[in-house]
Amino acid sequence: MMEHCFEFSQDELDELRAEMEEMRDSYLEEDVYQLQELRRELDRANKNCRILQYRLRKAEQKSLKVAQTGHVDGELIRSLEQDLKVAKDVSVRLHHELESVEEKRVKAEDENEVLRQQIIEVEVSKQTLQNELDKLKETEKMHSEAYKIDRVIEAINEFTCWKVYEKQGKIQVTLKGLSKNTMLTQ
Repeated sequence: MMEHCFEFSQDELDELRAEMEEMRDSYLEEDVYQLQELRRELDRANKNCRILQYRLRKAEQKSLKVAQTGHVDGELIRSLEQDLKVAKDVSVRLHHELESVEEKRVKAEDENEVLRQQIIEVEVSKQTLQNELDKLKETEKMHSEAYKIDRVIEAINEFTCWKVYEKQGKIQVTLKGLSKNTMLTQ
């Protein structure tokens, strides 16, 4: 009976260890995926920033040209309006991407916190089971020792009884011999 409890607790402990490793692996895989996704979004944002910087330099050059010549032509105005429209579009898109990345980051942090709590709970459960397992081992050891002591006591009792019967037999033989001697002498 005790061995069955011991095996069951060891199985539970092994199962908890496996669950903990799966959670850790899942947690790490999710972190790697989220990191890769954030890097891709960061690369896109950097590319958009470079485009905006290029267009800004171009617009500054055109503005400098207008300031030097004092002449504004229709093509320059259309080009500046086009650059302004693209800059606004990119700015809005970057703003939305930034909000999206921030939401994902907050969500990832929340999920990570939940996983950390689950890992802590599993660690506590693991420690509790380990303590119970240690107690079971100690109890089993004590039962084993008690069984051995009982067997020794039984052996001593059997030996003592056997010796008592042996002495009793010798005494009876001696008494019979004395009785015969006493009868013969009378």
